[in-house]
Amino acid sequence: MIDRDMNDSLIEKLTGDLHPVRALRFHEGLTWIALAACATLAISYFWLDIREDLASGVFPPMFLITQGLFLILGLAAATTTVTMASPQVGNRHDGWKWALAMASLLPLVGAIAAISAYYAGSDYEEGHDSFCFIHGLVLGLLTAAPLIIWLRRGAPASPARAGLLTGIAAGCIGVFAYGFFCAYDNIIHVGIGHSMVIFVSAALGRLVIPRLIRW
Repeated sequence: MIDRDMNDSLIEKLTGDLHPVRALRFHEGLTWIALAACATLAISYFWLDIREDLASGVFPPMFLITQGLFLILGLAAATTTVTMASPQVGNRHDGWKWALAMASLLPLVGAIAAISAYYAGSDYEEGHDSFCFIHGLVLGLLTAAPLIIWLRRGAPASPARAGLLTGIAAGCIGVFAYGFFCAYDNIIHVGIGHSMVIFVSAALGRLVIPRLIRW
């Protein structure tokens, strides 16, 4: 028979270093994301020059469509990431996949347009792509940071997927914020150049973030 005193002593050793933690609340995570997105837009506004047409109140249809797709995908990925920090039995995280399917039309159409332009002999200025790429990635860090902190506070059951979604959310919010300052609405530029930010950010999130959020 196990001695009661030994049992109590063992329990004390096992629980001696434990401390109460504040429960994760979904609305708190969404607030973090909203603040990060607002901070990204604010920094972009003071750092860069807003497009002349937007400043004069003109919103081109291509701008609205592409920005809308990036924003929807970014919010879907961010919301799913916040939810994954507190896993529950039976929870499914498939909503972001539909948003990804819609946003995937941009690089697909951009690639088709680029191929058509090549065979038609049209010129395409690629110099601005790298500029958008760098700014989009840098601005995306403002969204990645709070999501990583949030995941470290929680216990995501799939760190790899959480990292992937964090990267997608960061890339989308970053390129969405920069879109207000990019003067190019060409589908080749937006579909390939801007989407590349999301692809690279997602890959980095998948490779790096799981190591940062594991217990």
